[in-house]
Amino acid sequence: MFERRKWYGVSAILGVVALGACLAAASGGRAGAQAVGEPVQLAQVDPLAKFLRGIFGGGRTKRREIPREPALSTTRRTEPAVPQVEVKPKDDDARVVLVLGDSIAAGLAKGLDEAFAEDSTIRIDSVSDGSSGLVREDHFDWPGKIDELIGEEGRRINVIIMSVGVNDRQRMRTGGERHQFRSPEWETRYKARITHILDSVTNRAIPIVWVGLPPTSVNKTSNDFLYLNGFFRDGVEDRGMTFVDIWTNFLDENERYSAYGPDVAGQRRLLRRRDGVNFTRAGSRKLAFYVERQIRRLIGSGTLVLLPGLTGQDSGPDPRVTGIGRIVDLTGPIAASGGQLAGGPDEQPFKKDEDSAYQQVVVDGNALPLVGGKPADWTAAADAAEKAAGGEAKAN
Repeated sequence: MFERRKWYGVSAILGVVALGACLAAASGGRAGAQAVGEPVQLAQVDPLAKFLRGIFGGGRTKRREIPREPALSTTRRTEPAVPQVEVKPKDDDARVVLVLGDSIAAGLAKGLDEAFAEDSTIRIDSVSDGSSGLVREDHFDWPGKIDELIGEEGRRINVIIMSVGVNDRQRMRTGGERHQFRSPEWETRYKARITHILDSVTNRAIPIVWVGLPPTSVNKTSNDFLYLNGFFRDGVEDRGMTFVDIWTNFLDENERYSAYGPDVAGQRRLLRRRDGVNFTRAGSRKLAFYVERQIRRLIGSGTLVLLPGLTGQDSGPDPRVTGIGRIVDLTGPIAASGGQLAGGPDEQPFKKDEDSAYQQVVVDGNALPLVGGKPADWTAAADAAEKAAGGEAKAN
């Protein structure tokens, strides 16, 4: 009887083992099928297998750790921030520079604000519209607006800075007609609008500085901007005014467009915006640097200097012509009021004074005699030098 019960117990255990083997085989078959044609399902817990491991023992399966690749750093290198500039309050009688134009003009005005931040005698005013130009008068009429500004009672304008053209690469509509960009009719009307602005300004004897368009990231746009710059340059310089050509100042060492370049402090910075046309704050400040020089040349001495031609009259020879374009010589002699340089046909010949201290010391190179006494006794020293110079002159 006891042996029969033992046999039943062994049979039951063998049956459970056989059942587990069958289930394991079935599970393996499913895994094989999944390996061939279906997605493999991982880490599924089988309750029966867990039960069998509880009866017969067996270690717990260790989870396999898959090493992870180090995460890529998302930190971007940032260039040093452009230092903030505090604009000094301006004097009540400060000379006014009026900046007019499109989106580039708006940035230029901010750059000029920084350029003249410490100068209380020069104030920067601006009127700009980012979408404006000389083509779409229905959107913004610059010739009419300038007439309004310079005719406004009580408004003081010492210099006008003009920068337009970014939005002018499009058809022009006059009346019921449309003229394609670069067509002869388009050119005629575009030049007429430039002329209107220049005539309005010169009739008021206000100097104008016209800023050319910059190179861009798109070659076709750059070519169109060069085309427009030709009209600006010719119109401005034919009247003896100032055209600021910024083209090469925003190219790299290979004479190609680059969004980066040195700023006014010589630091390499991002100068252009993503559109490849407009300027960043650092770029606008650099642009203002080239315009600032012209402003200081015109009004930096405290009195307004009018160049020949600003009254609308031809008062001197045309600017020198090079193979590139007319230029203004900033280091040459200053013309007299009639447009004639010093030393002209009516100029009296220079007579040198042989007895002067200037002739004796600076021209002839003679040394002043040593003078005794206290160094602070400037009167005695001057008298002694004058007597010495006089005696030497008589001896000669």
